[in-house]
Amino acid sequence: MDTELLSRSLRDAASTVDVRSGFPERVLLGARRRRARRRALVVGATAVLTMVVGVGSAALWRHPSPAAVATDLRLDQPTRGDLAGDQEFLATAVRAWEEGLPRSWNRARGVFDDRRGKPHVYWAGTTPAGRAAVVLQRAFLHPHGDLPPADTDREVTLTGLVGVDPADGAVKLLGDGFPSHGDTLTGFQFGPNDRTVLVPDPGTPLSVSANPRFEGDSSVRDWHPMRALDGVQVAELPGESRADTIAVESSPAGGGRDHRTRVPLVRARQYLGLAPSGVRLDPGLGWRTGVTWVGGDPRPRPEDLLNHFQEALWRARAYDPYAREHGVPRWLVATRVDGRPVLVGELVSDSQPAQVYVVSGEGAAERTTRVGPADPAAELPVQVPLPDGQGWIVARPGARISYFTEERRWVLLGRDAALVPDGRPRVDVEIVPPDGGSRIIPLQR
Repeated sequence: MDTELLSRSLRDAASTVDVRSGFPERVLLGARRRRARRRALVVGATAVLTMVVGVGSAALWRHPSPAAVATDLRLDQPTRGDLAGDQEFLATAVRAWEEGLPRSWNRARGVFDDRRGKPHVYWAGTTPAGRAAVVLQRAFLHPHGDLPPADTDREVTLTGLVGVDPADGAVKLLGDGFPSHGDTLTGFQFGPNDRTVLVPDPGTPLSVSANPRFEGDSSVRDWHPMRALDGVQVAELPGESRADTIAVESSPAGGGRDHRTRVPLVRARQYLGLAPSGVRLDPGLGWRTGVTWVGGDPRPRPEDLLNHFQEALWRARAYDPYAREHGVPRWLVATRVDGRPVLVGELVSDSQPAQVYVVSGEGAAERTTRVGPADPAAELPVQVPLPDGQGWIVARPGARISYFTEERRWVLLGRDAALVPDGRPRVDVEIVPPDGGSRIIPLQR
């Protein structure tokens, strides 16, 4: 194209046009108005879009839709385990899941009211307790009176264990669970005496422990690694293991102080109604006398003494941190020796026999000593020698307690409990129980 010729032609054409006065100014003004209108439209549209997005985001935050929840990737994976190719067993596992849910202890909580998609057998394999399968299914938890608000208005993955019931050999749903209270895993105990433990593999090593034991004044546990089986971790506990004291932990070195590292376990025998579902506390002496003060005035507040006793036991690691329940001390004998508090009481737990403990001193001088279990059938069940020859604390509810002095006479100390002065080489104590009669108990270090 000849650009010079085009330019000259345009100039010649423009020279013949008669432009009215003020035309250029009006053109510029119109252009400014059009530009302003375009800007206003853009700003308004942006504001409306921002408001819609903001309101929509707020609505989604308050009421998450199922589509907004990330799907559990395990639901789309092929079945794992050495029985993954056994189609008959996989069908049996799904059928056991469907038939078992109406009898689940979670049914009344509305957990299964809005199940979504089909059940998926995540794992099927051979365990020490026979064939077993882990079944997963999506569900949306709606607000329900039996569920914490933090657990509702969200989609979760239900987890169930299908396996052999030792009672009749049938394949049944042995337990189910769902993420609750921050837990992301559910483990299962099943097989004879619930001694086989299975947990869907979280991708990190897990450890299992059976019965806690005492080491000196503290409660300790021995931990053993669980065995990985292509998607799950499994362990079989020894025959002497108590099913209700088994624990699974991802970080046993933490000493049980972080609840987030524990794996909650569902016991099959409890789930099937073959074992009590409640917590069984060792009754110990069975006393319920509260705080008995034998130290003269001034008397501390009973609640302060109980708090001191419990906190001292925690500091001394007397409590098994994996126990499901610890009883508040039901009885406590307290006194003061050389200005220092001395407390004798009983630690009651569901994971080990009740133990009598002595807490003496406070602060840096505090000392916690385990005496051991007391004999409820003994004439004088509590006979605790105090250190440095400071005497004895003795107790038997309802009994009048006296001691025989070096001047060879009996001195009444009180009822229920007493601080008995030390004697060399021994001191004799007389107790008169509520049913009458008199017993002489020699106290000898």
